[in-house]
Amino acid sequence: MPRLLHTSSGMPLALEGSPAFDWLAAGVVALLLTLAIGLLARSVATASLFNRALARYRQGDYEHAIPLLEQTIARQRSNDMARLLLGDALIQQNRLEEAVEVLRQSVARSPQNVDAHLSLGKAKLQQGNPDSAIAEFQQAASIKPSRYPEAHRVLGLALQQQGEAERAREALERARAIYAANGVEAMVAAVDRELQQLAEPPSPAAEDAEPSEQHS
Repeated sequence: MPRLLHTSSGMPLALEGSPAFDWLAAGVVALLLTLAIGLLARSVATASLFNRALARYRQGDYEHAIPLLEQTIARQRSNDMARLLLGDALIQQNRLEEAVEVLRQSVARSPQNVDAHLSLGKAKLQQGNPDSAIAEFQQAASIKPSRYPEAHRVLGLALQQQGEAERAREALERARAIYAANGVEAMVAAVDRELQQLAEPPSPAAEDAEPSEQHS
C-alpha cells in the first residue's frame, strides 16, 4: 500500500509511488548532485591553488608563495601542510612574529607534528628566544625519539650555542646514531664535524698588541 510521506513538521508531502513522489525524489537527487559537483569543483580549485603555492615555495619565491598559502588555508582549514609551509615561508622572509603565530596554530592542531615543533623552535631562535626554542626542539625530539634524527641534531646545535656542551654532545650523538642506523652517510659526516667542533676548545681571543714605547 502506498505510504504517505510527511515533512518534519507533520505536513503531508507526497504519496510514495505517485508522480509527485517521483518528482520530489528526482529533485532531491538533482540537488544532491549539484551540491556534490560544487564541492568537487571547490576541492579541485583548492588543490590547484595549493599546487601553485607549492611550486612557488619550492622555487624559493616565498614572497608570492605566502598569499597563495594563505588563500589555501582560508579555503581548507584542515590543510596542515599549507600552514606549515606558510610558517616556514614567513621565517624565510624574516616575518618572525607572523611565523610564530602560524606555527603555534600548527602545533595546537597537530601536537605530534615534529616538523611544526622544529619550525616553531627555529622561528623563536631567530627572534632571540633560545630557551623557548630549545623547549620546542626538546618536544620535537621526544615525540618519536628513535625516528627523527634532525630533531636531536637541531637541539644539540641550539644547546651548543647556549654553552651547554655536555647536553649538546648527547643530542648530537643521538642524532648521529639514528642517521647511521638509516645509512644516511652524508648526515653522519656532518654530525661528526659538529661533534669535532664541540670537542675543540674555544680559541682564545687575540690580545691587542700594546704599542711600543717611544724613546726620545
